[in-house]
Amino acid sequence: MTGKQIVGLTVGVIIAISALAYVCMTPYNRMRATEILGDDRLPLLEAYAAKHGMSMDVGPSGGVIQGQAEPLRTWEVFFWTPR
Repeated sequence: MTGKQIVGLTVGVIIAISALAYVCMTPYNRMRATEILGDDRLPLLEAYAAKHGMSMDVGPSGGVIQGQAEPLRTWEVFFWTPR
């Protein structure tokens, strides 16, 4: 391969990665997250727990590991809407 071919290939790969990143990130850039605070989030968490067979007081791994497997009751809840 010549130097020009290597440069062309490198530029092509960079453009492909940039395009892929843009396509993957675009939906998130067009959404707005509104945090559900306080007791308003509990019914949503309870519904999630029931659907996935989880307890509100136990982490997803079945135990409580500080900073890794927080109990469902402590999770943050967000409502996503289009901008």
